[in-house]
Amino acid sequence: MRRDIRGPRVPDTFEMLIAALCLISGIPIALGFPTVNSVTSLLPVWLIRCWGADLALAGLLILIGLIAGRAAKTVNRRMFMIQIEQAGLTMLGTGSAVLMMSIMTIGGWRAALPVGTYLALTLSCYFRTIEISDVKRGIERSRRRDAVE
Repeated sequence: MRRDIRGPRVPDTFEMLIAALCLISGIPIALGFPTVNSVTSLLPVWLIRCWGADLALAGLLILIGLIAGRAAKTVNRRMFMIQIEQAGLTMLGTGSAVLMMSIMTIGGWRAALPVGTYLALTLSCYFRTIEISDVKRGIERSRRRDAVE
């Protein structure tokens, strides 16, 4: 059954800003441009490049999920875009946690500010993923209720 859905057509601008910054900053990092005066310059090159690729791909997935998900006209399409957004958030949160632990291992207490920043990013991705799971459960409940009626 094809059912039109209504909802907010404008994605969350703060989440879009973070995703766009991840995409924009992840590409040069993945391509190996130097990170001068950064705590990441202490890390191995392969880890920095993996982090950049993770950052760019996660940002792209989140942007696709946000923009296409809000423009979706059917429940199935919106669910798919929500899952894409959730995959991007999971990638970003996991990558941030790995980088945070690496920086903490190398920098110790001197790296408290970047570690705190990556911890905040990791936790925000985690809590947003939980929120998205709740939205998905609500959509599934609504589908089952509509199927019974």
